[in-house]
Amino acid sequence: AISRRTLAHGYLFNNQFEKAENIYLENLDWSDDFLNDFKRFRELGVTCPDMEKIEQLLMVKRYYNEGDNLQKARDYQGAIQAYEKSRKVALELIGNGNNIEIQQQLVDVYSSLGKIRWMIGDLPGSLQDYENMKDIAIELAGKINDNEDKYYQANSYAGIGLALRDLGNMQAAREAYDQCLSIITELAADKNNMGAQKDLAGAYMV
Repeated sequence: AISRRTLAHGYLFNNQFEKAENIYLENLDWSDDFLNDFKRFRELGVTCPDMEKIEQLLMVKRYYNEGDNLQKARDYQGAIQAYEKSRKVALELIGNGNNIEIQQQLVDVYSSLGKIRWMIGDLPGSLQDYENMKDIAIELAGKINDNEDKYYQANSYAGIGLALRDLGNMQAAREAYDQCLSIITELAADKNNMGAQKDLAGAYMV
């Protein structure tokens, strides 16, 4: 049987990027192996247009997952360092005009940083992370499917409200919560969107 690793490379070099990407990202434990494979391919003069794109995405994802694991282990400073590595790589890629997947991953990075900094009491840092998350979510508007950009915006406003509340700025916190509620209300207008309807119910309980 063909290994998943070989299959991913096969899809990549046969211009089936999405199939390749799915396998690479489902097997991030092999990221070092994948990256070493790409290095050997280059040494042999074998390359393709999307290889660098996959390499970059693997690096961002690997650091992000490392942060998640450290956060679960309650090593919060270690988690922040890992998330910051992911953020740095992602920002470099975006600066070079790279893809929407990187922007989406950066939204997740800022969300995680905002949460963990709030947990350890770094409220100004948490607020800045959620503000950065909001800015990228707004940039993604209309570029991704299933209203993900709106969920990103709603979550960023919820984080901003939380940080502002704990900083004692109740008026600005209320305004951020109202922005979150407005977006969730819009999403919940779709009767088939049960997730948004649950989120709306939760928002009214805050």
